Amino acid sequence: MVDLSSFPDGELVSLCRNENDAGAWNELSKRYLRVATAVSASFGSSPVERDDLTQEGIIGFLAAVCSYDEKSQTPFSVYAGACIRNRMLTALGAATTKRRIPPCAVVPIEDETGIVSDALSPEEALISKNEAARISELISSQLSESERDVFSLHLLGNSYREIGEKAGLSEKAVDGALQRARRKLRKALNN
Repeated sequence: MVDLSSFPDGELVSLCRNENDAGAWNELSKRYLRVATAVSASFGSSPVERDDLTQEGIIGFLAAVCSYDEKSQTPFSVYAGACIRNRMLTALGAATTKRRIPPCAVVPIEDETGIVSDALSPEEALISKNEAARISELISSQLSESERDVFSLHLLGNSYREIGEKAGLSEKAVDGALQRARRKLRKALNN
């Protein structure tokens, strides 16, 4: 078996891509696992675990091996480093842009028996149930029949076009009804 530790990265990449050489893959992987570990450590405290960032970096390294242009003037180490870092930045971006719903904004769904999920304390369940009843009452008392219909269809996930077809309205009229409904409900909830 040939000692590949002295081979330059570019030659190892060629062996990986052209001959699928397991030894070349192992040597390159060892080198760039260290790089991925160092780059993940450079992010300090982040919303993504360091091990997860390192794994993302390894995926970036594998993509670098597959996409590296051997005719390029850029050394593989620079290219792979950029791919590793970019993959980690993408993972961090995805982790920080996910919508986070605060626990107080979640209203439990009752099962068929009318019992609220036991994940909430009895006091929290009562407050949630009372708040849902209050909102339902506001919708009934504050909105016109047309606004209630449009608002209900919107809450069910229908698009403006679908709401318009079901309610016999133009998309502009649907938008207007939703805007009025939101305004009325916001005002009533703030009182």
